[in-house]
Amino acid sequence: MAHYLSKKNKQRFSIAYIVLFALFGFYIFNTYQNLQNSIKQSKIDTIISDYNLYEKVFEKRLKKDLLIDNPNYINTDELVDEYAKSTPLYINKKNKQDTKYNLTIKYFDKSKRHSIDIEEKIALLGKNAFVYTFNDNSVELFGKISNKGYVNIIKQFEQLFILKEILNSSILVISTIILINIFIFFYLLTLFDEHEEVKKKMHSQYEKLSLDAKSIAMVDTLTGAYTRIKFDEDLNNLLQLAFRFKEQTFCLMILDIDNFKSVNDTHGHDYGDIVLKEISSTIQQNLRKTNYFYRWGGEEFVILMPMNKLNKSIVYAEKLREKISQIYFKKIEQVTCSFGLVEFKSTDDEKTLLKRADELLYEAKKNGKNRVSY
Repeated sequence: MAHYLSKKNKQRFSIAYIVLFALFGFYIFNTYQNLQNSIKQSKIDTIISDYNLYEKVFEKRLKKDLLIDNPNYINTDELVDEYAKSTPLYINKKNKQDTKYNLTIKYFDKSKRHSIDIEEKIALLGKNAFVYTFNDNSVELFGKISNKGYVNIIKQFEQLFILKEILNSSILVISTIILINIFIFFYLLTLFDEHEEVKKKMHSQYEKLSLDAKSIAMVDTLTGAYTRIKFDEDLNNLLQLAFRFKEQTFCLMILDIDNFKSVNDTHGHDYGDIVLKEISSTIQQNLRKTNYFYRWGGEEFVILMPMNKLNKSIVYAEKLREKISQIYFKKIEQVTCSFGLVEFKSTDDEKTLLKRADELLYEAKKNGKNRVSY
């Protein structure tokens, strides 16, 4: 489930990243288009200003050299002075050949005949004062000059080339950013995969530690017998089977070390632990494969015997009682155990079963110890 959720989060991250990346790309593209349009509009506005200025100069100072084809437009001082004052970029008069504007202005007298190309442009004018076209490297304007003729202005834009280079450089930078983002995206996906592997390993280690912890909790460290936690679990399982299937009967046996308190009082708790270990070892050595052995608490132990009837369990309990009584201890002459043995009844539950076994154990103690009551 954890892996599924993580995979789902990974998919969500991928979608979100792609959407953001697409929005970023759209924003860059839109900004680029707007900048291109702004540049285009500014150049159109500039050539219209040139047209208006030419018309103004034409009306005020009519000169012959103003009306001829003039590629660089530098041989009329009056026009250059007025043009320089009316534009934000100053033209250096001392070096007029090195201008920032490469301008071609050609005048066409209205009374003369012109080429087909010019006649078509005149026809396009109609009632308009001027028309313009925008090309890759220049902008061209064709317009009326008073009532005397027409002017064709072609303006090459070196600055436009510079801006294009800047834009192209920007595109290169943006492309680099895009590639870096793609790299980061796949790197993050790799990190997700690595994170998944780390989570799997941690989960595996956690499960192993949980099993180890459970194993520790299930086994008594002193005697090696199962604990009460394990006993409760196993007894519940046996009860469920016995309730469901009549043939799944079982027996429960409680045994208690006789006079164990005197052992601790006389020889100390360390020697008492030795006694507990020896008895537990003897029981485990004589334990059937199908039986389960638990430390109930202190000097009390419990044995569960699945699929066993009372008569067979009595024989086993007597054998076990005799084996325990034969254990040799250096400081103690003999150690014995008393047993309370019961077989499951249909009216039993966990409490009644244990109560019956405990009462029989008490009876064995009362009747002289070292015996099996059933």
